[in-house]
Amino acid sequence: MGIKYLLWLNKFYKHYTFLKRIKIIYQTYRLAIDLNKCFSMDLQGTVKKMREIYMGIQEKPILFNTFSVKAILEGKKTETRRLNGLKTINENPDDWHLMDLSLNPELMNLKTGREYIKKGLIATFEWDGYGEIYQNIKCPYFVGQKLWVRETWYEFNEMPYYKAEERYKEEDVHNWKWKSSIFMPKKYARIWLEAIEVRVEKINQISDNDVILEGFKTREDFYKIIIKLNKAKNPEEFLNKWCWVIQFKRICND
Repeated sequence: MGIKYLLWLNKFYKHYTFLKRIKIIYQTYRLAIDLNKCFSMDLQGTVKKMREIYMGIQEKPILFNTFSVKAILEGKKTETRRLNGLKTINENPDDWHLMDLSLNPELMNLKTGREYIKKGLIATFEWDGYGEIYQNIKCPYFVGQKLWVRETWYEFNEMPYYKAEERYKEEDVHNWKWKSSIFMPKKYARIWLEAIEVRVEKINQISDNDVILEGFKTREDFYKIIIKLNKAKNPEEFLNKWCWVIQFKRICND
């Protein structure tokens, strides 16, 4: 029985290896097609396409609440803070310090001792405890990336309506059931942004100037809203967490 099982396992492994090779060949084929498209464009188009290939998703959705959408439309908000991917660090934020934030850094595999290049904008954190322990976290955003805003919306007769607009009268919308921004499709996006700066810091390290860029007049107002949005049970602990700071500008979607 044991020999039959080993023979079956060996056969399964061969099939798995074969399928894995097919997948690699297909990915290489797709990359070749993309490269061929690149070199058929002008130099500027080639650079742009190569950036899309190696940097990941060029266009990405980003959620904003109604208050923030209004501030963006009025030109009062040009910065946002996000916690995506920082959960491990934020379990004990004071035990980690930021060592580096760089694009496509050359890192070392501590197990093999070999160096490798990690693609993307990478934040390297070092543990302040005993031993050399690091966390290399890829930022979900990068400078030059286009972001299309998802906002609270409603669809009627295949036409989108947005809660952030104040032109709707109460009698017009009282029967409407506003849809969550997370479900808004890309085709209805009316606000496009471009990330112009990305950095890492703790929420409570926000400067007075950044409070204004966030669309608030005072630090207390900013703290109140961000705590409410994230449903933080312990405000003091929450404000001590690490976050990505994305500064952006409005652009037209070509």
